[in-house]
Amino acid sequence: MGACLKGGTGGMAKDQMEAWSHFLSKINAKLTYPELITMARSLKGLQRDADMFPGDAAIIRTKIALLGNYNLSFLPSPLEVYLAQHHVQVDLFLGDFANYKQDLLSSDSALYAFCPHIIILLLDHHSIYLWPAMYASHAEVQDVADRQIQVWVALWEKVRGECSASIIQTNIALPCERPLGHYEARTEWSATHYLRKLNQLLAERAPSHVHILDAEHLSGILGKLSWFDEPTWYNTRQSLGFSAVPTLTRSLASMIAALLGKSRKCLVLDLDNTLWGGVVGDVGVEGLRLGKGDAVGEAFIDFQHYIRQLKERGVILAVCSKNNPEIARAPFESHPEMVLKLDDFSAFVANWDDKATNLRRIALQLNVGLDSLVFMDDNPAERALVRRYVAAITVPELPEDPALFRRVLDEGGYFEIATLSKEDLVRTSYYLAERKRQEQAAIAPDVNEFLESLEMVCTCGPFDEMNLQRIVQLINKTNQWNLTTQRLTEGEVGDRMADPSYFTLWVRNRDCFGDNGLIAVLIAREQKATLEVETWLMSCRVINRGIEDFIFNELLDEARRRGTSSVEGTYRPTRKNTIMRLFYENLGFERLVTEEDGTTRWRLHLSRDVCHRPNHIARGGSREDEGRTGEVNSDDSYSDT
Repeated sequence: MGACLKGGTGGMAKDQMEAWSHFLSKINAKLTYPELITMARSLKGLQRDADMFPGDAAIIRTKIALLGNYNLSFLPSPLEVYLAQHHVQVDLFLGDFANYKQDLLSSDSALYAFCPHIIILLLDHHSIYLWPAMYASHAEVQDVADRQIQVWVALWEKVRGECSASIIQTNIALPCERPLGHYEARTEWSATHYLRKLNQLLAERAPSHVHILDAEHLSGILGKLSWFDEPTWYNTRQSLGFSAVPTLTRSLASMIAALLGKSRKCLVLDLDNTLWGGVVGDVGVEGLRLGKGDAVGEAFIDFQHYIRQLKERGVILAVCSKNNPEIARAPFESHPEMVLKLDDFSAFVANWDDKATNLRRIALQLNVGLDSLVFMDDNPAERALVRRYVAAITVPELPEDPALFRRVLDEGGYFEIATLSKEDLVRTSYYLAERKRQEQAAIAPDVNEFLESLEMVCTCGPFDEMNLQRIVQLINKTNQWNLTTQRLTEGEVGDRMADPSYFTLWVRNRDCFGDNGLIAVLIAREQKATLEVETWLMSCRVINRGIEDFIFNELLDEARRRGTSSVEGTYRPTRKNTIMRLFYENLGFERLVTEEDGTTRWRLHLSRDVCHRPNHIARGGSREDEGRTGEVNSDDSYSDT
């Protein structure tokens, strides 16, 4: 879906770092449209001077088409500002609002020549031309709604036939005016009732490559009188009010980031005056403001409930506190009103080191990128320090009133998702199980004995609809154990599923401590006498446990089944995947070429002496059955990621 570029603060002058820190503090606060335009100018200057984003984060460059039934000329600059927050650079195609259907339906349009990765379709009530008649029956209203939905379905199908772009489409924000007043809500043929029906049908019938931006919800939050600008609509065909632009573009940027695998993974929390009121080291557990009967205490309770909901849908939680460890843990262990418990956190760091250093430790402990972290701290000095020295981490501006903490986190869209897989819902359990594995590794006499004690089982199979969401998610999120970091849309993955020249493989792994879920993806294409690896990636949860050897054996079997004489692959370096630099060499491939940017190409001739690689993994013939067991791999070792 886009190329990964390098990012980082290395080499930046002090004044550039301060400028970026100021930019990041502003972007995480509420902005007006004029402020966004000013920031867009600043962004261009920062990128020109530094020639990169700051922070330990891979930058994604992608191509996005903006289409809609109203004038969108005011949206690109604000959208670019909010995409910068997600380390996304964008090439934009701006369609003519009068011709958005022609752009989508014409195979030779400039839109398809642009080859977008994502198409954004912004629609409002002016785009609806099929309306039920007054006093229409239920069946008649349903028929009109079905025909209106079919118009959109035809557009989606045309896009799918022409390119592999994902689509973000808004539902319809309800207009302010209601000829029937409050009675509209009870009248099925009224505009209010009908548009709500359309929005419901849109959500139900959108295929997996179409993602719905909830404009009805956003307009309700902002206020419809601010969302719509009817006078400007009649003069310039711009129906969206300028005060609505920050809300819309921030939400769009979050959805784009989710599709690109750039959503944040981990929420890191300060404790005192962030999770509870008061400083526990001063007032003790009994003196904290937390619980019913106190306005501040109730606000913190509701904030903890919201955080718990994030955890239950797959967000990793961590603590970063300047405190004595035993004092920091005391409220979790003994305060009766605490919603969050110690087991909810996958990392807990409490000491007197600076928080920038501790956040780096947390990322290393969890084996996630710094750009995966969102750090919430009530102290503005701590926020400023982290932005300056670990710019890849997202640091929202927090108001003084804890009653607004939930809103800040929610409106930020940092944890936006394009899909929700089974792995997301049990992610925290993966990290808790990983902690047990690390404890087991610490007491094992050697690596081989540790790997054998895990009792690992892998099941695998070709790409299928059941696993498609997780496969696309891994392709667009995995950075470290990823040989090419090639991003693919769901449509592009679907094309490979249907093409017999491709060999596709997903791998699931479980061991004595639990199920790791779907943790590896491979895509290879048969070309003449060669099976060429296009994508090979693995989750950092299972690094150096022999999974790569298990996959190599599957690849070897497939190459021989197809009668190819060799297997070839490419390593494309990024700042995050240097661990993969000698991956092919370690598997016995020979280097063919090294390019100026560090890209290397490799080949393995399938002579008779190329054999299965030994490992400590049992192969499951299906999700339920286990098959053959590999031998000990004496070359297994751990790598510092």
